[in-house]
Amino acid sequence: MTKTKQLLMCLVLITNVIMSSCSKKDDTPDPDPQLPKGSLTVTLNGSGFSNVTMTFNTTGVAVLEAGYTGCEFIDAQNNVAVVGFTGATTGTYMINEETSDDNNLVISLDNGTTIIGLSTGSVIVTGFGITGQEITGTVSGTGFISRSGNEPTEIELKNCSFSATRLTK
Repeated sequence: MTKTKQLLMCLVLITNVIMSSCSKKDDTPDPDPQLPKGSLTVTLNGSGFSNVTMTFNTTGVAVLEAGYTGCEFIDAQNNVAVVGFTGATTGTYMINEETSDDNNLVISLDNGTTIIGLSTGSVIVTGFGITGQEITGTVSGTGFISRSGNEPTEIELKNCSFSATRLTK
């Protein structure tokens, strides 16, 4: 597992711990008013999913560091999705875990007990705005779903589109 994939997984797990430890008076989560809105929508097939569409639209932020861009999305149930790619411009970033797993989409569900990640596919960045503007694109491919205590099984992710507000230079 490369350093970038470890960073993505840590980011997902830390966010889940932080979000699940917050307590509120009601069960309706309110988005943090200081964090920008964004969205990621993806359709899942395989491993018990049949054209199931998930939407992460509570928060969508992007951070650029040392030529690597990470876009994080949170939904109303505090599930987290992270799109990462090794670049700071529009273009196509190939996903291939055998040669590099720096480009990827990782989804953490159920307080981190279910992890979805891609093995092959692509991240296509269609917009890469300056700080305060949007980073947009699409993701597709095949990968795995790992549920706590079970062997990973194959899953397909398609029709994925994302838009996140860029926070850093």
